[in-house]
Amino acid sequence: MDDFSFMLDGMDESKVKMFEPLKEMNIVYDKQFVDEKGEIYPYSDEETITTYRSCSHDFVSGTANEHTKYSDGSCKVIVYRARRCNICGYVNRDDVIKTVTYKVCPH
Repeated sequence: MDDFSFMLDGMDESKVKMFEPLKEMNIVYDKQFVDEKGEIYPYSDEETITTYRSCSHDFVSGTANEHTKYSDGSCKVIVYRARRCNICGYVNRDDVIKTVTYKVCPH
């Protein structure tokens, strides 16, 4: 089994990592942020809203992954472009990069 990636002319090669297959991703938390170094941080929408207003923010780029497991044993992972504040942990999700549904959850 082979994986292929196609790049458009002028595309920043450092952004190609966002398109790697999910099977290589480490899903540790149902909602997690993965920075450009591969560090994984959990996040919760409720927790980040309370600290958001009082913070001056120091954002780093990465991806936000949302993992949902279903009662039939399947799961879905939604991957967003995102930024995370190094100070308060606030995660700002942007566009969806991909959504993958597994018949049997491998996570």
